[in-house]
Amino acid sequence: MPGIFLRRDEDELVHLHGELYESEDQLQELLEANPELLLGETADSGRPSKYLLVRREAGVPEADGGSDRWFLDHLFLDAEGVPTLVEVKRSSDSRIRREVVGQMLDYAANILAHWPPERMRDEFEARCNHAGVEPTEKVREISDGDYEDYWTRVKTNLAAKRLRLVFVADEIPASLQTVVEFLNEQMRAAEVLAVEVKQHKGDGVTVLTTQIIGRTSTARHAKAVTEKREWSSELGLDEIRRSSSAETVTVAERLLSWATDHNLQVAWGSGAKIG
Repeated sequence: MPGIFLRRDEDELVHLHGELYESEDQLQELLEANPELLLGETADSGRPSKYLLVRREAGVPEADGGSDRWFLDHLFLDAEGVPTLVEVKRSSDSRIRREVVGQMLDYAANILAHWPPERMRDEFEARCNHAGVEPTEKVREISDGDYEDYWTRVKTNLAAKRLRLVFVADEIPASLQTVVEFLNEQMRAAEVLAVEVKQHKGDGVTVLTTQIIGRTSTARHAKAVTEKREWSSELGLDEIRRSSSAETVTVAERLLSWATDHNLQVAWGSGAKIG
């Protein structure tokens, strides 16, 4: 582990020592108040630059209309409306090595299957109302677009199964790192990452350091080459509504209606953008 020193002036160095979190809840509260800890050192093009907390302890059902069976530690959204699922474990918790991976995949699969996009919006707005915050202002903090357009993007991402799965701990064991890198290289629509958030203390000072794990060169290449969507009428119209004028949307809807009336087959194709 590298030595970490705080330089107070030219002549004084404070040696900071790594210190474990007192509880998992402490690390969860830290992320709730400071979601930028998930960003790592840089916010390059194509990567999230800010996160918006939808809910902490988000309930996940096992069936449509069923009661919540699991509870995800945090559900965030990024500026592009990509849902980001975060599960927190301390390195001292033995479940971080294997059980947490299956747990996260359960969350992801069942949110996609049983969480309608409207629920994500309802959860976010309920949280804002409880805190006395205007939901549109919170969205504006991370996205320059229109409020309704933002939630259309969220809906489009969910329909395309575009998620980000993030494991957070004070130390990511090698066994979990291996699994995270493998999943991130194999999964195309979803991104799988691990984030170490270490704390270092000394002489009344606390310094936090973060490291993102999973963005290997292989994963970056695979996602860049194969990133595409299988477009459908629903996804295509959602994207047109998000990115085009009202007049363009009207024309598109009329064209599709005309094609349907004339029993024509519409081929939307696949690709990162609408053809």
